Amino acid sequence: MFYKRQKKIENIEKNILIFGNGYSASFIAKEAKLSGYNVVIVSRNPSRKLVQEIEYIDFKNQKLVNLFIQKSIIISTVPPDKGGFDPVLSKYSENLNNYKNICCYISSTSVYGSGLVFEDSLCKPDTKRGKIRYEIEKLWLQTCENIQIFRSGGIYGLGRHPMIKFLEGNFEVTTKKNHYPNRINVEDLAKIILFSIQNHSPKRIINVTDQKNVTTFDAIDYVTKELGLTNPIPIDYEKAKISDMAREFFLSSKTVRSKILSEDFNYNYIYPDYKKALLYLTKLTMEV
Repeated sequence: MFYKRQKKIENIEKNILIFGNGYSASFIAKEAKLSGYNVVIVSRNPSRKLVQEIEYIDFKNQKLVNLFIQKSIIISTVPPDKGGFDPVLSKYSENLNNYKNICCYISSTSVYGSGLVFEDSLCKPDTKRGKIRYEIEKLWLQTCENIQIFRSGGIYGLGRHPMIKFLEGNFEVTTKKNHYPNRINVEDLAKIILFSIQNHSPKRIINVTDQKNVTTFDAIDYVTKELGLTNPIPIDYEKAKISDMAREFFLSSKTVRSKILSEDFNYNYIYPDYKKALLYLTKLTMEV
């Protein structure tokens, strides 16, 4: 799966502490477990266990969380709260600052402006969400000396993809001319993060997106033709009945690429082609 691997750090701690108990966290936890790590998930709802055989602890239990921080690699999957603050840094920044752990923060490609961008491109966020994410990135950089920031595209996978609502009867697809979403399959996201941890990448910023342009409409149209389903109906984003958050997504058109994944990691994607990945996921969804 991976080639041209960097030299691993010897005696790296085998404990991973994941903040967040959502979709991405569950896949990262599974991948870490398979890689031989002891995994603990910090959650506001620790009784909601998405991954079996993994310990869950309460986000509010500062004494216990701080104890695990001292001896673990940190991964935060937690997005900004409604006020635009990072809940993890708000509560645990002081303790994170006291230790030299490897810290991983999953950010967003929204920190970039429009156009073609790489890891060394200037950040010129043109949306509210992008500006908030960029400010939080700065705080993580200030807090953790040993930080890796993963600027993730839209995360999709089994149970989270646009063909789910299509199969439920909603055939409308919101579109914008020359607008290409940046995506990453959740399995690729998990593997990239674990690879970076294991090889202790000296790069602080990594763009985590697949490397092929395809519109959502073209991908869905491809799937429906392959499976003989109803044709999708394109609806311009300016006329579509969508949330303000969804509409903001269409305001910025960017193509995000990664020099680190392609050159330093020489990463071989599990799902390099979104159209084919969506076809595969749709077939699995239809079998359920």
